[in-house]
Amino acid sequence: MSSLFRSPKAPPVPQVNIPGDIGKYVSGLGLQLPTIISSEAEYRPQFVGLNLADVGGFMRGTAGQPGLFALSRMAAQAAQAQTTLARSSDIAQMSREAKNMRAAMEALSPEQVQNIRAIEQLAEKARGAEEAYVARMEPYISSQEQYAQMGGKMAEEAFARRDTLSQEEQRAAQ
Repeated sequence: MSSLFRSPKAPPVPQVNIPGDIGKYVSGLGLQLPTIISSEAEYRPQFVGLNLADVGGFMRGTAGQPGLFALSRMAAQAAQAQTTLARSSDIAQMSREAKNMRAAMEALSPEQVQNIRAIEQLAEKARGAEEAYVARMEPYISSQEQYAQMGGKMAEEAFARRDTLSQEEQRAAQ
């Protein structure tokens, strides 16, 4: 029973020789370097091909999932729709507030009623001028959107040919 309660003997601690260990590692690596280089030369084209395929899938999309090109177009369209909706909401709110203000001013004094009528006429002229301006600018706005879509398509085609984009093509795609 006394042998059960004796403390176990600790294994011997190996001597640490850091400079010697590093030297062995570096010399071993040096011996294996030709094998590493030949493996690199043999398999690098395959790895590069796999990496380029991954990048291509990311840019163009895979398995029915949109890629970066399609997502950027969708994001631009969604932003445009949200901006249009916000502008419409703002204009509707301003119209309601203008009616409330007019009613308050009319109640204050008859002189204010005349001022309000003059302001309404000026606002009507401004609305007409804006509509005319928008009508004149519509062809330019449409052509800018077409240029943006064309730039995106050109970048997509360039990427499809080479699986990479130059800096100029990246700027044109934006």
